[in-house]
Amino acid sequence: MRLALVANHDPTDVRKWSGTPFHAWAAIAEAYPDAILINTPRIDQAMQFANKFCVRLGFDLFRMRTITKLYAWHLARQLRRARADVLVSVGATHKVSDLDWAGRILHVSDALYATVLDNYGKYARLSDGTKRRGDAIQRRALARIDTVFLSSKWAADDAARHYPEFASKMQHAPFGANIYDPGPERLPKSALKLLFVGSDWQRKGGDRVVAITRLLRQSHPDCVLDVVGSNPGIASEPGLHVHGRLDKDDPVDAATLDRLYREAAFLIVLSETEAFGIVFCEAAAYSVPVIATNAGGIPTIVEDQRTGLLFPVNAEPQDIARAIESLWSDRPRYEAFAVAARARFESVLNWGAWARTIGDAAKRAMSAVSPGNV
Repeated sequence: MRLALVANHDPTDVRKWSGTPFHAWAAIAEAYPDAILINTPRIDQAMQFANKFCVRLGFDLFRMRTITKLYAWHLARQLRRARADVLVSVGATHKVSDLDWAGRILHVSDALYATVLDNYGKYARLSDGTKRRGDAIQRRALARIDTVFLSSKWAADDAARHYPEFASKMQHAPFGANIYDPGPERLPKSALKLLFVGSDWQRKGGDRVVAITRLLRQSHPDCVLDVVGSNPGIASEPGLHVHGRLDKDDPVDAATLDRLYREAAFLIVLSETEAFGIVFCEAAAYSVPVIATNAGGIPTIVEDQRTGLLFPVNAEPQDIARAIESLWSDRPRYEAFAVAARARFESVLNWGAWARTIGDAAKRAMSAVSPGNV
């Protein structure tokens, strides 16, 4: 059995899609050394540049049939030349929806098209025609794909609700942390340091996180909040440190992020919507308990009252602050959360575990192929 992988973005570039294609390909290549990468970086770059302007007008080039056929033609040539048996598609619906190829396809994503439209407001600007085309592409892809692996149970259930005729194809397999394993060693946490990591300040509840920090500082003057990924534009104040975007591919930035995770008592991200949330996997890798909402796919990652605390999206900042203070003051309980978080990373929330799940599914797909259909 020979695996191939294609992604929505260039898997050799760790900056794309928060590093998810990069780490997915690295895990597959390590588990299956003869796996091949099917890459279309030049087309992707040109399309993404042009699409920036089109999306502002409600038009999405990636939802055009001519574009999906162009991608399918390129993929088919490379797959046949490589003699691949199973293609793993990482978020690449538009590349496989019209693929004419005899092999098996496993599709991986954090959410399918209808779920994304329902939960992310930035797609509301798309025209009705673009949305219809996007749905048609998704359905063509689902008809072609053997198994769909969504990163959370919530996404898999929602996909089955939107596309009931393909419900039997839906499974869930969590993504891993998009960092290299920092190891199980934990620094003693003497200060109540909160860490916020996210680029979308409003959707991820940044203002509420600041409000919670202010409440905690009334009883814990040493409480600080480190903000990574966002420049919220709020006035500087005691206890608030804004680091902006940190590039994991830059040694200095990577060292800063590593230090912040190691020093953090809690990761706190209060998303209004969240298909998955790689940052929660990263916190688990560092043995850092999570404070989050129960939105979307987060409960697949964070086990409430075991590896973190989950709250309704509309929970009051005062209630969240009290819960944080209660857990922090009960050090044996807090340490149990930290140990459980790391254990969950080691068993589930890592790319090696994900690659084994995908590999097992590929073997099952191949065993289901009759000799006459190979």
